[in-house]
Amino acid sequence: MSSATLFDGAWRLSPAYWHRQGSLDGGLTVTPVFDLPDGRSICWVHRWREQVSHWAVCRVAEVITEAGHGISVRNHEFADDPAEVWLYGTSLATLLEVALDNGGDIVSLRSGRLADLLHSRPAGES
Repeated sequence: MSSATLFDGAWRLSPAYWHRQGSLDGGLTVTPVFDLPDGRSICWVHRWREQVSHWAVCRVAEVITEAGHGISVRNHEFADDPAEVWLYGTSLATLLEVALDNGGDIVSLRSGRLADLLHSRPAGES
């Protein structure tokens, strides 16, 4: 499968999303899973050392850097203000259920801001 869409193409799943990860302070990684028409993505936000992940709608932008000798390196970085990014819970099943029941609208799942998650301590740290 090269891609899949939901909601008349409003959500686009790409099988190559792992290559588009961006990182944030606090050990968080942001991985786009569904691309939206406005340039944002529904992203999986996680700390590798923890068992809990969150869902957010945000931008992860491609950045191309010259490495010298005509070689370019393609990286991705988080591109939004964390204070402006909403979290939508921890369950993909719940996110999809609400989206399917509401034509792709997941606003009822808003559970906090990404900035709050950034300021929380990873499990095991004091």
